[in-house]
Amino acid sequence: MREPLPPRKRLARIARSLVAAALLAVLAGFVSLLVAIGTLLIAGFVGARPDMTMAYREIAAMVALAVFPAAFVAYLAWEPKGRQGERTHTRAA
Repeated sequence: MREPLPPRKRLARIARSLVAAALLAVLAGFVSLLVAIGTLLIAGFVGARPDMTMAYREIAAMVALAVFPAAFVAYLAWEPKGRQGERTHTRAA
């Protein structure tokens, strides 16, 4: 049975997870914004009068808000629990 991580390592693990989740949420927001704007432009060519603020408020922001907690939990579960800061791969000489 493994020993629990010390508080400092636990805090570092949570901080790494928060940073990774924030980066993934921003990336998901940008991608969804790009897709939403493209879709609204296509709708504009068809004849509809699209409201571009909808792409920001109702699509990109909601996607980013939904991705953040999912990415945080996924990264916490994925990161090795026994990580002690040592290198896992060594360079070939």
